[in-house]
Order: sequence, then C-alpha cells, then structure tokens
Amino acid sequence: MNFNNIKSKLRHLLIKSEKYTKTDMVYLAKGGFWLTNESLFSSCIAFILSLAFANLISQNTFATYKYVLSIAGILAIFTLPGMEKSILISISNGKNHIIPAIQEKLRWSFLSIISSLLVSLYYFIQGNQILGALFIVLALFLSPYYSFTVYSSILTGQKRFKEIMVYSLIDQLINGFFLLPTLMLTDNIIIILFVFFLPQSISRFLMTKKISKKITGEKALQDEIKKTIHYGKHLTIINSMTTLSANIDKILLWHFFGPLPVAIFSIAQAPVIQIKSIFKKIKTLAFPKLSQADYSTMQKTLPKKLLIMYLVIIPTIILYMLFAPLAFKIFFPQYMDSVIYSQIFSTIILFIPPSFIYEVLIAHQKKRSLYKLESLTQITKISLFFILIPLYGIWGVIMSILSVSLVKSVISIYIFIYKK
Repeated sequence: MNFNNIKSKLRHLLIKSEKYTKTDMVYLAKGGFWLTNESLFSSCIAFILSLAFANLISQNTFATYKYVLSIAGILAIFTLPGMEKSILISISNGKNHIIPAIQEKLRWSFLSIISSLLVSLYYFIQGNQILGALFIVLALFLSPYYSFTVYSSILTGQKRFKEIMVYSLIDQLINGFFLLPTLMLTDNIIIILFVFFLPQSISRFLMTKKISKKITGEKALQDEIKKTIHYGKHLTIINSMTTLSANIDKILLWHFFGPLPVAIFSIAQAPVIQIKSIFKKIKTLAFPKLSQADYSTMQKTLPKKLLIMYLVIIPTIILYMLFAPLAFKIFFPQYMDSVIYSQIFSTIILFIPPSFIYEVLIAHQKKRSLYKLESLTQITKISLFFILIPLYGIWGVIMSILSVSLVKSVISIYIFIYKK
C-alpha cells in the first residue's frame, strides 16, 4: 500500500468521525500535526533553558530576571498586544490591515520606552544600580520585541500552520542558541537580559517583514482599517487587567518576601506552563474557525466538544502530580521546595476548556461581555493578590489564581450559553 492510499484512507476515516465529533477533523488533523510538533519542540527548548536557569546561575540572579520580565510584561501593554487578535480576525476574513496596525503598535510603544526609563530613574535614585541599568536595557528592546510578534497572528489567520511551526521554532532556537551559552559563561544579569532581548527582537522584525509581504487578501478600505485598529485597542484595554494580574504576583512576592520565593514559584510554574501551552495550541488552531462560525450554532455545539477535552486533561494532571517529585529531584534538585507548589498549581489546567469560550467572545467581538468579564475577574484577582500574598506568600498567589480561574470559567459559560 503506497503513501497516497494510506493518506486517502486516513482522510476517509476522519471525515466519517465528523458525525460523532461535530468538528472538521481533516482541518484539525492537518493543522494539529504542525502545531503539536511546534509545541513539542518549543517545550523541549524551554525545558533545556529552564534547566540552565535552575542549575547554572544563582537563585538571586534568576529571581531578578523573572522580576524584570514581569514588569516588562506590564509595560508592554502600551505596545497594544490586543492588536494581534484583531489582525488575526481581519486576516481570517480575507482582509489586509497589517501595515497600519503594526505602525499603530510602534507609535504607542513609545510610552513603554518612556515608562521603562522612568522605572530605571526610580531605581537609580533608590541607589539600586543593577535594576536601574536593567530597565535601560529593557527600554531599548520593549518596542521591537513586543511589537513584531504579529507574524504568528498573520500566519494563524491564513491557516498556514506549517509555517507557524517553522517560524516559531526559529524564534525559539535563536533564543536558546544565544541564551544557553550566555548562562554557561556568566551570572551577570545585565548581560543575560541583553542577550535574551537582542537576537529575538531582530529575528521577530525580520520574520514579520518577510511574512507581511506575502499576505493574500483584498486591500482593506480606510473604514475597515480604522475598525481593526479600534478593536485592537479595545482588546488591549480589556486584557490590560489580565496582563497586570499575570505579572504582578512576582512583583509583590519580590517586595514582600525578597527574591527567593520569586525563583521558587517561577520554577514551580515552568513545567505547568509548558503543559498548558500544548493544550493552548488547539485554541490557535480553532480561532480562525471560531471567527467564521455562526455564534448561535456554537452555543449549542461547543460545550459538548469542550467536555471531551477532560478525557485527556484529567489524566494529564494526575500523572503530573505523581511524577513531579521525581522529575524535580532529577532536573531541579536546587528547587525541591517548588514541588508541592507545582503539583497544586497544575490544577490550573482544568480551566483550559472554558477558556475556549473566551476566545469565541473575542472572535465575535462581544465587547460589552468582554469588558464586564475581564474587569470583574481581574480586579478580583489583583485584590486577592494584595490581600493573600502578604499573608501567605506563594500559597497566596496560587489560591488567588485558582479561585479567579474558577470564577472566570463559570461566568464565561453563563455568558456564552445564556447571552445572545
């Protein structure tokens, strides 16, 4: 039997299975193959870098690195990260709004640069020369590093999943190629941060420039461009509280308990984040379809599909909890205190299926529902951080994240099922 016959039979089986899954299984298999491979390779690179950070540099240096990146994530709000989803929706619907949207991101990113320099000035005044210097480095790279990630949105919108794998791996390999030897040679945090940002800033600019030239689709009208940019800004505002809450935990840990808890929690998170990233690739695959599908039809069919995901998710969590102590003993012996935190934090994976509903709300531009959902849940999360972290440290972070994830899931499901 030749390869074409095998391919034909497999395609036939996938098509037959669609009456049970109510999903485009050919699309899922084709796109899923490339995204799964990309996720596995990226996870391997991330794992190697995690080993390097955990075993080659001091805990204080690693904690400082995570602290600065947490503040960078907050300052990057001014680079309009919500524009990427808006671009994706535009591309999915055959429109070309890329260059004006990127230009808008670059214009606004100037505020990120100014903010970083002000933080730098604050630390110099406080007498902390290291942090002062680090935020000058950050100011140099905030704009290119965070503005030129749009290449992924362009490729996803055009369903070019093989190229997503290729370009994402290039991005990850460049990061590992320069960062790994740097960690082997020095514990100097200024050099480490510089090497982290510079190569990827250059590569992301070149990849976005190359991919933008190959965009297919009709040229957008001025009103359509304004609509895309306007929605991108709305999504940035909507998600700004999410961005703040995703980064402020390490900042509060640092200020209340010092660098060590930041390092311990960062290592505890690392494996769970990689597992989550594999499941999240399904959202990347699904988003172009979600933006084109009928909303009322999805209200009836999507919940059943999401329930099926738990057949994989629940065993994954159980296996991780069982094997985490052994894995940490082998790979992260300096961070055995992270094990229990990592085991409990892994239950965050339970909330991945309901997060698909949030993607549907974005895809169908349910701005009012998104504003209400994000403002309520993220204000609650940040408030819990300020209450629980000073009292319970790392446990306060975990309790806050899991509690709000549960609340957000319940509210998302309610909005999706009962609101038009």
